[in-house]
Amino acid sequence: MIWLSVISLVVAGVSALFAGFTWFVAKKSLSYNALAEIMRDYAEDRFHEDATTLWNFYREECGENGDTLRRQFKQFLDQHKRAEINIARRRVSHFYHRVAALHVGGVLSGKALYTHWTNRDLRIIPKIIIPLEEVLYKRLHGEMPSGQFERLQTLYDDSEKLWRQREINGRRKRRREHRSDKVVTEKEQGEYYKQHAAKNGSEAADEQLQDKFRDVKTD
Repeated sequence: MIWLSVISLVVAGVSALFAGFTWFVAKKSLSYNALAEIMRDYAEDRFHEDATTLWNFYREECGENGDTLRRQFKQFLDQHKRAEINIARRRVSHFYHRVAALHVGGVLSGKALYTHWTNRDLRIIPKIIIPLEEVLYKRLHGEMPSGQFERLQTLYDDSEKLWRQREINGRRKRRREHRSDKVVTEKEQGEYYKQHAAKNGSEAADEQLQDKFRDVKTD
């Protein structure tokens, strides 16, 4: 009977491994399909036209001022004017809401997502999309939102953290490379001195050593 128990345990272990592998493959496939779909939407001319409309409104008509942006958009809504701003807001906001849901929900990893969208690309979220959404929400519900746009903010914040860390890592790498090109250890200087002292005498070696390491800092 013991061997039956052992076989059962082995079968259960194999089943668990297979289930885990199947889940992993399914998640990868879901992530790939989701990324491919939003990349297609992002590549559409209409999306970029809408984003350009919002940026131009923010920069040229609102002077890149968030309060002015909110006030102007509220007037447009009250007076039923400039419908193209609201249409552009709806399309771009819907797109980034979908991306944020996939990211926060774990379908799209930060590594996969932020390879295609940098923090510069996503600046439209805190500067334009969220302020416009807040104005619309208050108009519809009579109060300011409370946590309704956290996923959007998280999408931007995570990109900011990632790209800041990449910049820090890049600077560190460049400093290390710079030091490795310039730094010469005392051991290397000593070996150089011994070689030339044996060939040319100590005085000549001193001069050559000074010439070689004149502009080089040692540890």
